Amino acid sequence: MKSIRVVLFKSLVKSFYQANAGFFLVVVFLGFGFLKTPQHLDIAIALAYHPSYYLFVLVPWLMYALKTLQFARNEKRLPSYQFLSYVSMVPKPQRLRLVMAVQAALLAPILLYSSMLVVVAVQQAQWLSLSYLVLGNLVILFIASRQLDRLIIQPVDPKEVGSLAKWTGKLPRSYSWLFIHHLFNRQAVVLLGTKVISLAVLGGFIMIYEVESTDLRLVSLGLLLSAGINSILSFHYRQFEQKDLKLFRNLPLSPDARFVKVILTFTLLSLPEILVLYLNGVMAIPLLFLLKNALLPISLLCFYHALCYVRPVNAEQFVKLPFFSVAILFFVILGHVDVLYLSTTLMLLSWLLYRLRFTAFEWA
Repeated sequence: MKSIRVVLFKSLVKSFYQANAGFFLVVVFLGFGFLKTPQHLDIAIALAYHPSYYLFVLVPWLMYALKTLQFARNEKRLPSYQFLSYVSMVPKPQRLRLVMAVQAALLAPILLYSSMLVVVAVQQAQWLSLSYLVLGNLVILFIASRQLDRLIIQPVDPKEVGSLAKWTGKLPRSYSWLFIHHLFNRQAVVLLGTKVISLAVLGGFIMIYEVESTDLRLVSLGLLLSAGINSILSFHYRQFEQKDLKLFRNLPLSPDARFVKVILTFTLLSLPEILVLYLNGVMAIPLLFLLKNALLPISLLCFYHALCYVRPVNAEQFVKLPFFSVAILFFVILGHVDVLYLSTTLMLLSWLLYRLRFTAFEWA
């Protein structure tokens, strides 16, 4: 039984954290780079006294659990991982305990963070909040474990096409859409989770502006932080180019033509934020300001992507780029620098880096 546990942990847990190292680094830098420990404690105390607000926490946790299940499903579809079906030969009670241990290890980040919320709820004697937390985590753990057990023991046809793949198959197949196809079919939960957090941050800044109605820079700062959250997509794009677009780099396309296609890709990925910006701000924010700010997330994503061509970077090295960029540009925007000038400058820098470094970039 110990050997089976080791195999499951190496096949699913270790590979999951290795594959998503960039995602975790971005979350850690954004979550703990801008909020210090006392601020996290203040948020935990506020949640403890308003139990209904835990829904805003449980929804991202549920999405993270779906991310772990999607990863397990994708791994099981690989021919080298189909041996996991033989775990079905283990007696069911023992197998369920094994699977629950694996799922608990996959859910370790949210279980650790929720333990801090539990401690705060106990310290504040908020027993209803405590029950919500414990029950919510147990429900997520048990349901996810049950689904993981089904994924492991059931045989999977590698040629089977899921319903999402059938739907995305109707999207255009041009160069600019290839990465979007990849996100929907291989990184759907990452895309969904990133967009939910990004839109929540942007919506929060717009709501603050609508209440204050004094400083339009709040909207620009919301777009800046939103683009910082979406920066993980720039890193995934770089990995996608290295692993899946090696053949396409030999196409007779100039760096300028490729860069235009990159801009179009990030424009498509930024459409949710642009729509939220317009739908929420059209009545309260000047139209010219909205038009200028719509360029900011696109130029930032292009800039983060172009920086990857300066030299090969891993996830840990990449996460420093958006973190320090957001920190610096935060004060630049507060200094009343016009967002149009800022976006234009970032786009020009992106174009120069892409033009100079694309052909010299090491693709191995």
